[in-house]
Order: sequence, then structure tokens, then C-alpha cells
Amino acid sequence: NFWDGVVREHCENFADTVICAIDGHNRLCGLISCIHQPDHIQMFLVAVHPDVQNRGLGGLLVQEAASMADQQQIRLRTNVVASNTLGFNFYLKQNFQVNGAEIIMHRWREEMSHDP
Repeated sequence: NFWDGVVREHCENFADTVICAIDGHNRLCGLISCIHQPDHIQMFLVAVHPDVQNRGLGGLLVQEAASMADQQQIRLRTNVVASNTLGFNFYLKQNFQVNGAEIIMHRWREEMSHDP
């Protein structure tokens, strides 16, 4: 399906490292794609399948990414969309600290009519 293709393409063509959680039936349950920078590892795509959410898998994946960063003696970072309060709270529980904020605003409207 579309999402599987996007994840596959991202992992093959964009990520430097992908940490995966596979269940006993060889199904992908969660993943973190990482982009390596000189001073940090950026967790770019963090996803846990809805069927296994709220069971600690996301925390285990983040712990693995943190371990990888610790071994390289660099920081682990991620970005969270401001409206994603569940994600924001998840990262706070994983001992992430807020470094900054960016608010992105969109406005959808009907095409404006022009008076002569």
C-alpha cells in the first residue's frame, strides 16, 4: 500500500540507519529512521504500528537509538510538530528536553475573486 511504499523508499534512499522492531511472525511493528550528523543523530521517522502502541515498543526503539548515539558520544535529536501533544509527551517521558519551538501555520481558503 501507499504507506509501506513511502516507508520503504524513505528507509532505502534517505535514512543512514533504520532501527526496526519485528514480531514473531516477521511483521514490522515499529521503526526509527536515523540521519547521522557530525554532532548528533536525528531521529526522522518514528513509527509504531497502531496494533502494538502503548505497550512500550516506542520507548524500546528510542532506547536503542539513544544507545547508538551514546556509543558515538553524540546527542540524539528529533523534531515534533507542535500540535502532536501525544508525541511531545512521549519524548518528554523519554528524557528529551525542549531546545526550541517552531510554529507552522496554514490557511486554506477559497480562491479570491477580483473586482474589476
